Amino acid sequence: ENVVGDVLLSAGIFANETEKNNWLTSGYVEATGYSINRVWFNTGTSAFEAIRLLAEVVQYRFYFDYAGNPIFKPKASLGDEVDTFGAANV
Repeated sequence: ENVVGDVLLSAGIFANETEKNNWLTSGYVEATGYSINRVWFNTGTSAFEAIRLLAEVVQYRFYFDYAGNPIFKPKASLGDEVDTFGAANV
């Protein structure tokens, strides 16, 4: 999650380090439990592609919600309830 925050900061999504740190402690991010010693990307790799590659390694999803907040959370697993439809939703 720290590397994703750094990529977002470099891409200009966060104006400064404080915004990045606030994002890391928000409900928009769940800690991965992974530690990566060194990360690098080929020249020309976009920030979005870099985050996609990182998310693939740790089985997370990265997306922006409707309010424009970056979200970095684990992928749903088989058996995890994602949403429930009831009579009120039909």
